[in-house]
Amino acid sequence: MNKQLFQGFTSLSDTGGSGAFSEKRTSRKINTQPKMKSLFCRSMFLAVAIAITGKISAQNTFPSSGNAGIGTLTPVKPLNLKGQSLFEAITTGDGGGRFFFDRPNSTSYENMLSFSTGGFASYKWLMGMDNDASDDFHVFGPGAVSMINIKGTTGFIGLGLNSTVTPLSRLHVNGSAVFAGSASATPASAAYIRGTNSLSTAALPDYTWYGDLTSGLFHPAASVMGFSVAGAEKMRIHSNGNIGISTTNPLQALHVSNNVLIDGFSSSLFFGEVAGTYAYGEYGIEYDKPVGLPGGLNFWKPFGAPSNGALMNYILYLNDNGKIGINTNNPTAQLTVNGKTLIGDPAVVNINTTGNYNLYVQNGILTEKVRVSVVNTAQWADYVFADNYKLRALSDVESFIKTNKHLPEVPSADDVLCNGVEMVEMDATLLKKVEELTLYIIEQNKRIESLETKLKDKQ
Repeated sequence: MNKQLFQGFTSLSDTGGSGAFSEKRTSRKINTQPKMKSLFCRSMFLAVAIAITGKISAQNTFPSSGNAGIGTLTPVKPLNLKGQSLFEAITTGDGGGRFFFDRPNSTSYENMLSFSTGGFASYKWLMGMDNDASDDFHVFGPGAVSMINIKGTTGFIGLGLNSTVTPLSRLHVNGSAVFAGSASATPASAAYIRGTNSLSTAALPDYTWYGDLTSGLFHPAASVMGFSVAGAEKMRIHSNGNIGISTTNPLQALHVSNNVLIDGFSSSLFFGEVAGTYAYGEYGIEYDKPVGLPGGLNFWKPFGAPSNGALMNYILYLNDNGKIGINTNNPTAQLTVNGKTLIGDPAVVNINTTGNYNLYVQNGILTEKVRVSVVNTAQWADYVFADNYKLRALSDVESFIKTNKHLPEVPSADDVLCNGVEMVEMDATLLKKVEELTLYIIEQNKRIESLETKLKDKQ
């Protein structure tokens, strides 16, 4: 077996000093005695196989020139190994069990280990040093897609980067990443990312973006998470679950120490009593812009709310002109109420049994002026002076008063106590009685004048 048989592949030192290799094939023994120097082997596979077993089976072929085969008689490459292989260290310390890939120079040769399923003409996976001047290590997937790129000078690892792109940190991922693990109490079995600092500051957060090292997630105190922008804290989540924006001491579930803007068409702020019972809660507040009307702040009750399933819109409406509407989105006065209004104690004043009115006042009204209007002229008492008006005889009035203890058409004290009085109606009734009294006086005056004339004539 001559020296030329092993040229062109990885190197192996002659550790025994004799440079002897032996091949046992049936009953023939072959010895080689090259010079006392390192041998050039066709492959580390062949060298280790010979060193371990000391014999070649009948399925191996080692011609004086051409391809050598281990486990095959028809090798298609300089070394063709078919079957399993075992590599063992033969010395202690560094280098005792290494597998060497070498290249003559760093600019045109590659050291790659390829894995294929369709023969040597194609590969599925490839790993090693590429044919460039760097010492970078690459792993390529099917279709020569770069999967892993390890920078030789820094040790930085790139995942999903092009082989020509330099990783910018210890781990540089191009694309999404999933960290998964079993959810147990021990961190060793759960998926997590952990910063090295026990506590950190807004100016130097633990987790940042490349090129923006002062914006990110930091750890200001035990069980507290902070968020910083441009080195300043903007938000934090306290250990009690409270969230603070522009404050480091959130006192409620959401504590904002600044202005809050809720923008967008029909954007609402919802309120509810029991968490999780209804998505929109019991009440909502929104900015509403009715067609053709000024916009305003609308307090409304969503459809399907637990306490009342019906939609109740414009319960309270504050329009852009400073006017307030109740049950209306078109307040025309400073306060416009579309419905009944009670000023007083509802336990005392029952608005459902005292008539069809819109304003109920329990303890009276103090005002400088009261102006009462009528719907039409028939509600006022001018008809008393009409020529066809039939005035009640005074004797009839006297009889009615004796029986009822009040004037005709005037409510009694009991009626007023139970039902009150209609101001317009009462004023019209009183005016009617004044006008009737005026007619009675005119009539009496005529009778007096007539009697006076008759007396004069008799004298």
